[in-house]
Amino acid sequence: MLNLDMPERILVTGDWHGNQPWAVNVLKRVPELLWDQDIKLLLHLGDFGIWPDRDGERYLAAIEWALGQVGRRRGQRPTWPATPPIANASSA
Repeated sequence: MLNLDMPERILVTGDWHGNQPWAVNVLKRVPELLWDQDIKLLLHLGDFGIWPDRDGERYLAAIEWALGQVGRRRGQRPTWPATPPIANASSA
């Protein structure tokens, strides 16, 4: 069995719906909420809320800024397309 360093606790969030002040508030509190964890893992479930307009760009920029403030290094998240491909129902 692999011996992986895994956190004992994680932070589960969800349904931010593009609410920038709330998202930044939660992200800035990660060090406080997971103070005893060497690996700080946040799992977001539900509607993150990215829209393909200027508001969406500002929201993502604020998220990136807040993550940088808590020590997340670039490249620690997967890169997803802004609009995920939708399977063609007729090809199923």
